[in-house]
Amino acid sequence: MKIEKNITQATFNLIKFLILSVTCVFFVLIVNHFYQIKNYLLTLSNNLDVIVFFNKDLSDYEKIKKEIESTSLLSFKKYVNASEAYSIAIEKNPFLKDISISNDIKSIQAYAIVTPKSISDESFILEMKKKVENISDVEEIVFDSSSFKHYVKTKKNELLYQKIFFVFGLIILIFFGLKCIFVFVKKELNGGKFIKDILLHFLVCAASSFLTWFVCVFMQYTLLIDYLGVLGVIFIATALGIVLDRVH
Repeated sequence: MKIEKNITQATFNLIKFLILSVTCVFFVLIVNHFYQIKNYLLTLSNNLDVIVFFNKDLSDYEKIKKEIESTSLLSFKKYVNASEAYSIAIEKNPFLKDISISNDIKSIQAYAIVTPKSISDESFILEMKKKVENISDVEEIVFDSSSFKHYVKTKKNELLYQKIFFVFGLIILIFFGLKCIFVFVKKELNGGKFIKDILLHFLVCAASSFLTWFVCVFMQYTLLIDYLGVLGVIFIATALGIVLDRVH
């Protein structure tokens, strides 16, 4: 009878830790997807350049630079004067060199490459365009609005992930804290075994995370989640396992 009971208990523990392991792997992959979104946002932000073309009679570059930065929306990245703009045009289109004349350089406008400081929503596009176009000596502002909209949409997804992680993690930690209080307040419960259970759950989650990393390396699947993220997943998965586990 005792042997059967031990076998049943061992089987229960095996299934329990297997489920915990799968849950931890799932958490790692979900959080890794969040890191992929963050990395993608960084790539997008590096390509959200805005080209500001100036009037041909622009004389005070520093003044207009200060005016653009005073909008609090954009940061100055690079200024290209008319001569440099002409050279760049020739470099990109070599055939222009054969057909251009000496006065062509006068038709080229100086321009600046600026980048947004932060983008909260799509209203940023209208606000930026309005403020920059109202600056004297600015003739035209050129940017890819679809890229900005795509960035805003992706940013919203990132913020949604953050809210879900925060709420879910907070709920798990609250229940974990309540369970710890319940165990140590009730003197008849085995507090020492409870601590051992926490360590065992932690080791299972840590091993699952390592196994996930090993499999991803073997399968050549890129994991962008950092050590801090993995540690957070291990703690939350451990807390969840303890919350759902029965008290001995």
